[in-house]
Amino acid sequence: MVNLLLSPSSIKENINKEDVVNIIQDSNYIYYNTSMSKDINQFIEKKTFDNISNIATTDRELLNDINSNLINDFVSRRHIELVEQPRIGSLVNTNNKPSVEGVITNILRGNRDIAFLCPVSDNKIDATDKSLILNENAKTQNTPFVLLCEFSFPLFLDTLIIKETSFLNRELINKVNEFSKKGKADYTTFDTGVPNFDALDIRIASRTLLDEKIETVSLETINFLEEEFVEDGEKEIFYNIVNDFDIAFAPYKVNKEELKKEHGELDSNKIATDLSQVKKLLDKVA
Repeated sequence: MVNLLLSPSSIKENINKEDVVNIIQDSNYIYYNTSMSKDINQFIEKKTFDNISNIATTDRELLNDINSNLINDFVSRRHIELVEQPRIGSLVNTNNKPSVEGVITNILRGNRDIAFLCPVSDNKIDATDKSLILNENAKTQNTPFVLLCEFSFPLFLDTLIIKETSFLNRELINKVNEFSKKGKADYTTFDTGVPNFDALDIRIASRTLLDEKIETVSLETINFLEEEFVEDGEKEIFYNIVNDFDIAFAPYKVNKEELKKEHGELDSNKIATDLSQVKKLLDKVA
């Protein structure tokens, strides 16, 4: 199945009444057209859905342009799933190659938002005394879960791909950050691993490989942090959610060149602005 994101906020945040009509009509067209719906899952950001639903249910003039049944289908989310932006505690993958899986432990807001990632492993053997293992009191899954705190690194937020939005709660993240800063583990929640002082430690090769991966994917972000980053704690966090989907459907006028200038990491090749473009992209990725 192909995952399609309706009207991404990174493409257009302030949608108008005409946009609402196009979005609802085209979304329903995809759903009721079995040749398309059999291959497409539709998603929408929560804040975008709330905005569209508010306009669709309060502006009576909209009924002059669109059937009320189509509005009801959309508002009831009969064929759409909600998605949220990554946040502290989300489990993510890096979009850059090589890929590294990690949990977001902090986010710096500024002229380009930066997430701090703690790499993860499902193998207890990978843990050292500088790593945390979620014990039975805190497990989110059946297998051992290791947070490799010693490898934490920064990465541009708009290059991440969400695996699970709410993976670790804020209380656990606070304990992870406390351990990273002071080396004090809460043993009611975590265990630590075996130190890696031995030159013959069997983990050396895998740890070296991970270190090299992180150095590769984080180099640009680290340079940006040191030379260009300007913090702005008041601004809303920007996340290029388009990266997580096969098609970004924005049924209105879109200036792809301007988007590339504003959001360099936004893949404009994924953007469709009408149903014919959706069908072309569907043929490519299905």
